[in-house]
Amino acid sequence: MKDKVEVKKITSKSEAAKLLRELAEQVEAGQVKVGEVTVNLPESFECELEYKVKEDKHQIEVEFEWKG
Repeated sequence: MKDKVEVKKITSKSEAAKLLRELAEQVEAGQVKVGEVTVNLPESFECELEYKVKEDKHQIEVEFEWKG
């Protein structure tokens, strides 16, 4: 597997909300699909929600992290 898989696209608020709902369902099921990669989640892990502004660019990031 690649060290990093990243999926980027321009989206509307409603499409982003749909993506987040689908992500939530996947997290509850224990498997998240990122591009063509399916990731099995452990029972518990660190979850970080971050907002930052750098110059003109605003960014909200959701990050899940665990060892293993």
